[in-house]
Amino acid sequence: MVLDPSTFCTTELTDRPQRELGEIITVRVAKVEKVAPDLLEITVTAPALREHRLIGPDEFFGLLIPSPGREYVPVPRPTSGNLRGHLAQLSDAERPELRWYTVRHLDRRVGALAFQVVTHGVTDPADPAIGPALRWALGASPGDICGISPTNGLWCRHYAAGSGSQLLIADPTAAPSVVAVLEFLQSFHPDELRSTGVILAAPSLDSFEPGIGGKWASRLGVFHMVTAPQEELLVAVLDRLRTLNPAGYVWCCGERAFAAGVRRFSVSEWGMDPRDVTFSGFWIEGQARG
Repeated sequence: MVLDPSTFCTTELTDRPQRELGEIITVRVAKVEKVAPDLLEITVTAPALREHRLIGPDEFFGLLIPSPGREYVPVPRPTSGNLRGHLAQLSDAERPELRWYTVRHLDRRVGALAFQVVTHGVTDPADPAIGPALRWALGASPGDICGISPTNGLWCRHYAAGSGSQLLIADPTAAPSVVAVLEFLQSFHPDELRSTGVILAAPSLDSFEPGIGGKWASRLGVFHMVTAPQEELLVAVLDRLRTLNPAGYVWCCGERAFAAGVRRFSVSEWGMDPRDVTFSGFWIEGQARG
C-alpha cells in the first residue's frame, strides 16, 4: 500500500509528534469486519475526517462510546486540561465511556477512519467478564454513533539520525501501529526498512491481520512471530531478543507488564539509553482501563 502524503502532518517525522488537545469528532459506524478470528476492524465516517491529518502513523485517539442502554451524546470541544478531566465534568447522562485505540487507516477522500479491536476469543457482547469497549465493539453495527478525540503518536524516526537499527515489538493490541509504521516507511522512507526489525507476540496468531509475515518478513532486517501463553509471553520474547544484536532504538507497546519488561531488558541487558526506548502499556491484564 502506497500512502498519500497528504494524510500526514509531515512525512519526515524526525521528532516525536505532539498534538494539542483538539476537537471531539462525532462519527458514525460505517462497517464492522472480522479480519481475523480474534480481530475486528471498525470503520467510522464523518465529514470532519476529510480535513483531519495524522500526526504520525501510530496516532492514537480516545474512543467515546455510550454506556450500555444509552445513546451517545455529542461531547463539546475541551477548552483546557486532558480528555479524562473534561469528561469528568459532564453529567452521568452525558458522560461516555472512554477507551484508547490507534488509527489503522485514514481515507481523507471519503472521511473514513478504521481501527482494530482484539476480541481475545470473546464473541458474546453480553459476556460479563469483558470491558465496555469490547462489549460495544462486539455489538456495533452500521449507523451507530460514537465519538473520537485525536491525540498523539509515539513513534518517530529519531533513530534515522544515526543510532542504527530500530526494533518494533508488539502484542496484538499494538500490532496495528506496527503495520502502520511499516506502511509509512515503505511509502516515504523505503531504504529504512532493512534496518527495521519486528517482533509480534501473542498467545495465538488469530489476533493478527492475516498475511503479515508473508508481506513483511523479506523486506525487514528482522521479523519474528512469537506465540506463548499470556503469562509466558514476556519470557518468550526476551529469549528471542537474546539471539539478536542490540538495536539503536526500541519501540514496544502492548500489555503493561509485557511492554515494561521489554524496556527493562533493553536498558539493563542491552545497555540502551532509556531515551532510546519508547514503551506504553495499552492494556493491563485483569483490569479495565479508561
